[in-house]
Amino acid sequence: MTSHSPEFSAHLAALKAIATDVAAANAADVDAKARFPRETIEALKKAKLLSAPIPRELGGAGYGMRELAALCSSLAQACGSSAMVLAMHYIQVACIVRHAKSSAYFRDYLREVVEHQLVLASMTSENGTFGETRTSICAVERRSTGRPSAAVPTRPLPVSGSTSSP
Repeated sequence: MTSHSPEFSAHLAALKAIATDVAAANAADVDAKARFPRETIEALKKAKLLSAPIPRELGGAGYGMRELAALCSSLAQACGSSAMVLAMHYIQVACIVRHAKSSAYFRDYLREVVEHQLVLASMTSENGTFGETRTSICAVERRSTGRPSAAVPTRPLPVSGSTSSP
């Protein structure tokens, strides 16, 4: 996939519209309150931009690093926080893509990311854990679908199987 393809041009135009209409409009509030840029992420979901790094055969756009960088860079011009979330999401997705060819589990998961436009994050960057990968301050609750969703942070919780105490 080259950055000059009609599909990429359409995605880039959609992202630039989101950057102007949504991200820029909320950037000051996102930064002032140190909050998650949910409006921008919801707009990216609707535009199906969260699955950009996923191979075409799994339902994504199949973009490489140059295209992903162009998307993140364009968003960063409107809201640095939104672009950071998108870039970190793309990094997590790229890690799974790398292993998907040898794993039916990962291929199925990537299809789910495409279908639901899931946002992936790294627990190693979670604020308040100081890089402790076996704890989390974010509670997780199950929806009726059985998939996890973020809930209100409570207290540090040991990750399943952890013997350390919070």
